[in-house]
Amino acid sequence: MAEDHPAVADQLRHLLAHDFEVMAVVADGQALVDAVCKFSPDVVVTDISMPKMDGIDAARMLLRTNPRSRVILLTVHNDLNLVRESMLAGCSGYVLKSSAGEELLPAISTALQGGTFLSAELGPAEVLDELTRSCARMIESRVLGDKG
Repeated sequence: MAEDHPAVADQLRHLLAHDFEVMAVVADGQALVDAVCKFSPDVVVTDISMPKMDGIDAARMLLRTNPRSRVILLTVHNDLNLVRESMLAGCSGYVLKSSAGEELLPAISTALQGGTFLSAELGPAEVLDELTRSCARMIESRVLGDKG
């Protein structure tokens, strides 16, 4: 898990510890990449805004080397452009910190089952569903374009 605010990191560790093993807590994107290489977790939870490397760039780097990894962004940014960027990077979830108590555990479960989770606060379900489908089509066309 990557979170650059120690108090928030402690709260998140406590929230996750009931259902998951938290292998490492780091404070920046580069340390996250290093920790994932060392521990190979099933799911990575990361903030977006961090020192050294932001969470989306860290996710891109992690998913390039291990495309089966699941990355969930946990952020204060209620911004559909960032949601789109994160989905195009291959993230499995986008959870607003204001909803973490209710949504982080379901987001992790959804990611582990191969699904995508977006915080309800981001907008109407129809908009979020269309955003997810649109990003999936864009990723698929990139993959097919790389093979052809």
